[in-house]
Amino acid sequence: MDSSHKPKVSFLIPVLNEEKTIAKSLDSILNIDYPNEKKEILLALGKSSDNTDVIIEKYKSKYPTIVRTFENHSGNTSIGRNICIDNATGVNLASVGCANISPEKQNFVAETASMVFSSFIGGKNVFVQNAEFSEERFTDHISFALYKKNPVIEVGMFDPEFWCGQDAELDLRLIQKGYKILFTPETRVYHYKRSTLKALFKQMYRYGVARAKMCKKHPKTLKPFHLIGGYGLGFIRGLFNRKL
Repeated sequence: MDSSHKPKVSFLIPVLNEEKTIAKSLDSILNIDYPNEKKEILLALGKSSDNTDVIIEKYKSKYPTIVRTFENHSGNTSIGRNICIDNATGVNLASVGCANISPEKQNFVAETASMVFSSFIGGKNVFVQNAEFSEERFTDHISFALYKKNPVIEVGMFDPEFWCGQDAELDLRLIQKGYKILFTPETRVYHYKRSTLKALFKQMYRYGVARAKMCKKHPKTLKPFHLIGGYGLGFIRGLFNRKL
């Protein structure tokens, strides 16, 4: 089948100590029902202390035209994504991570990329906040979205001040610029959750701190649920700590 009309997709993956999940994530992208010549996997490598880089090097050797790596000594997720964007040759950007996988036989890119290429910015989030959406609709944020590259560059890409929650902050700036974010139930991205309550609490705490930074920059984004649980504790700390 002729794939010349299909838009190229650049997968942006910042990496740091991900030896447990990186192989499954890369396999997932490589197995997506979309032409390999229309994919590129860009990895911004932090200073990992485990076998992450060794695993990635094997994929890079096996798929030299698809897998590309760049140094990201800062380890900052936003900086890593921006490094990938600076080197991306695709017209669409898939903002994913090492803990993301797509389900087998799920046509993640084929349907979403065509939609994004012709109209808006789109993706799928199976987190709780979007679980009630059973049909396509515009929304204010989607985790692991597929973006058009030019609008992302236009608004300044990911803000390096946000080491966590940078995608939500980017989505807000895109909306403020007049772009739309489309949720569609036709595509899915799965995310590895924390395996213990302690790890989950710590994750939500970090999300809360990041959300506080968001509210400082964009005060109108404050919502009541920001004060709940570990998320709320992190939010309060981030709200009153100027060094964060």
